[in-house]
Amino acid sequence: MRKDYIHEQLLKKMAEFSLERGNQLLKDGLTNAEANATVQAEVNDKFSESAIVQFIEDTADGWVAKAFSDMDDKLTSSNASMQSFLQHNSMLWRDGFDKSEMLYLMILEMSDHYQAYYLDLSDKTHNALKNRYYVLRKLHGRACQQFYEILWLLRGGFADGAYARWRSLFELSVIAEFISQNDEQVAKAFVDSVKTNEVKDYGWAKNAQCFASLKPKASVTFEMIRSQCTTITEDWKKAYKESCQVVHASPLGTLGRMGSPNENRVISTGSSDYGLAPPAVNSAISLMHVTLFYFGLLSQMDSRAMIRTIQKWLDNLIDCYTSINSRSFSLEEISDNLPQTYE
Repeated sequence: MRKDYIHEQLLKKMAEFSLERGNQLLKDGLTNAEANATVQAEVNDKFSESAIVQFIEDTADGWVAKAFSDMDDKLTSSNASMQSFLQHNSMLWRDGFDKSEMLYLMILEMSDHYQAYYLDLSDKTHNALKNRYYVLRKLHGRACQQFYEILWLLRGGFADGAYARWRSLFELSVIAEFISQNDEQVAKAFVDSVKTNEVKDYGWAKNAQCFASLKPKASVTFEMIRSQCTTITEDWKKAYKESCQVVHASPLGTLGRMGSPNENRVISTGSSDYGLAPPAVNSAISLMHVTLFYFGLLSQMDSRAMIRTIQKWLDNLIDCYTSINSRSFSLEEISDNLPQTYE
């Protein structure tokens, strides 16, 4: 059984000091009783609380010095281990990762085309849509970036981190739908709320007609906004609650982590190739939703075709991740062989 290292070292030093000092006192002519009493007093003084604190400080300084001397070798070994995992994870999930990145690139290219079309519209159209277009474009840009962040987390083998990040992307999709289905006043309130305290509690949403009956001091919650959505329906509630558990220090988020099939057998402290499909699929769907609400603001044949293209690509992406997950992680394999986990 591993013992308390510092405590053992301290006891060893005390024993060595007591033996050496006791022998010296006996040679000086003291009796055993006198020598023992003197040694005890000196031990109490030499190994006082302040001395123990200093001993701990000296030990920590020694460990820091050793960490510096070991750093190059340790980092080289760690980097080699991570590169090995990244290669393994890329081979396992490559088709899914490639389709996710292609979805991202397709949407960026389509967004440029959509933006160019908008800029060619009349001033009258710009004035009628400027607040909604501005907010939806900002939400869409943020959604694209968050999707790419999630993809990097997936490549790194961090299912829980990716799912936690998807929570934010999902919230963007809900706000995007709400903005798209309401008028300019709501979008303007969203923009103006940055300068007020309403930025904290969705107070800007009270400008929507659906919340007109609320009392002046009543608050609007995220769920109240989501309940007004017709595309992002109640079906998403369970997944969203699960992502909240992953974000917070909850029992489920701690004891039932996505990246480890059995937390009782291993505590994952690094990358894992397990559990990547749900955040990959959910994030792709949420990015598609934000894009749908952004592109749907204008009555344009190109944007309708682009949305349909994304939907078709999404179907392929979902099938791909589902297939990889089912063939790589059957229940029988999970019970006997933990996925590759680096601690």
